[in-house]
Amino acid sequence: MVAAKKNAATPRKAIAKKMATSKLLAEARPAPSILKAFHHGTEDSENFGFSRFWWEGEGDREGIKAKVLKKLQPKPGSTDDPDAVTAARAEPLLPLDAQADYIELRHLLERYDATMPMNETHAFVQVTLHFPEARNMHGPFEEARAFAMEYFVWERRLAVILVLHAPGLAASASHLHAHLLIPLRRLGPLGWGEVERHLPNDRGRAEVHVAWLAFRAAWEARTRSR
Repeated sequence: MVAAKKNAATPRKAIAKKMATSKLLAEARPAPSILKAFHHGTEDSENFGFSRFWWEGEGDREGIKAKVLKKLQPKPGSTDDPDAVTAARAEPLLPLDAQADYIELRHLLERYDATMPMNETHAFVQVTLHFPEARNMHGPFEEARAFAMEYFVWERRLAVILVLHAPGLAASASHLHAHLLIPLRRLGPLGWGEVERHLPNDRGRAEVHVAWLAFRAAWEARTRSR
């Protein structure tokens, strides 16, 4: 009888010990890393916005995929196609020597998240270009696309996810605007490479802003002459 009680107690002790060990491991595990953002407004910036995203914390972290894809859906997709793009227009822009399959946006973002070193904190930058005087959608889209290709893709070998939002289509008074979502690693034949560290700071923001104003002036002069 005593032996039976002793044998019954042994599994209970083992379970209790296992639970205590699991609790200690959970407490020792770093808290999840959070994707945080700092947004510069457009009040003093000539219809120009700039946001930088970074990871804070040492534990498991969310990637950028969900955050970027959300920009493609200013309103939810239909029941039949919940992943449908509901933005007015969207297009990934890549360096010419990037691997062909990276043109598929989900693959592009999944590879970025999967290959980003855990000790790297820079995530992506979002540049927002507002067009309060827009007379159509294709003009601003082509202007934003040309700027993104020249400044980010060709000069810096960065991929850009270009998304056009037209709030007026949903009866909103907000201006038509384009988001340039820029993952902060150069993209080439071998996939994602060197981290771009110059862009996600105040100096980088100021340089992009100056470049955009110069580009806009040249673009307007060129289009007026035609």
